[in-house]
Amino acid sequence: MGLFMCLCLLVIILLQAEVNCSSSFSSNSSSTQLCPHEQRLALLQLKDSFSPNSYASDSQCDKSNPKMLSWEEGTDCCSWDGVTCDRVTGHVIGLDLSCSWLQGTILSNSTLFLLPHLQRLNLAFNDFNGSEISSEYGQFTSLTHLNLSSSVFSGDIPSEISHLSKLVSLDLSFNMDSSTGSYLLSLTGSNLESLVQNLTELIELDLSGVDMSLTKVGSLANLNSSLVALSLQDCGLQGEFPNKASLRSFWILTWRRQSTFGVYSHRKLAGVAAASKDDYFAAVISNIVLDRGELNGGSSLTLVFG
Repeated sequence: MGLFMCLCLLVIILLQAEVNCSSSFSSNSSSTQLCPHEQRLALLQLKDSFSPNSYASDSQCDKSNPKMLSWEEGTDCCSWDGVTCDRVTGHVIGLDLSCSWLQGTILSNSTLFLLPHLQRLNLAFNDFNGSEISSEYGQFTSLTHLNLSSSVFSGDIPSEISHLSKLVSLDLSFNMDSSTGSYLLSLTGSNLESLVQNLTELIELDLSGVDMSLTKVGSLANLNSSLVALSLQDCGLQGEFPNKASLRSFWILTWRRQSTFGVYSHRKLAGVAAASKDDYFAAVISNIVLDRGELNGGSSLTLVFG
């Protein structure tokens, strides 16, 4: 009888251990569902606001695919294509929807702006139908990287972009109407000055194709010492590059749409040739003359600090 009781007790203990193990496994499994419910819902509603269209992604995309097709209700959004989550909190901190066939508009009430923890946002090479860059982007105060290039955004670049003080990379280039070839974004002198003065962590800034024809080049006088690359292709800048800007250690490089590299000055941007006196710069300037016919015949300027 004593042996029988011992065996029964052993069976009970083993059964209880199995239940506890199963419960623990279930708990651990559920803990991997990191994505907060409200952020998953915001992403699903964002998905519903677009129509997938392969023609919406620019031909410059080496690979394009409708990333949002992997976004399904009842699954962990941290596993979705293009979504990055914080490993500890589960908050959505990265959204890479570049080359994602997105066609539609992004209005100020978009659920995109319900993702306050974003650190990286890439919407490049889609078609947002002339959507204006909303002032709501200014609430992404944790952003370090923002890329809204080649996605048919239009209108004035809002001053709120200058509130993103942690940005190290900002690309607003080449938003254009494919039917007319005209550029759609513009930047006023005061907003350019705000960008230059407030975004003190910037390493890369690309404003190519942004209409800055009414902006004085002097707005660039207070360029950040941290800035490594500045691209200003086809932006209509005119005038003399400010003497206050330190040009002694710059390399002057340009980036063309065809992804080939050369060096040439903005058509009406004087004072750049004195930026460097080394043999490399002189050799490249010679190539400009041969390639473009004349030194001042180009239409772009990219400064690479080094």
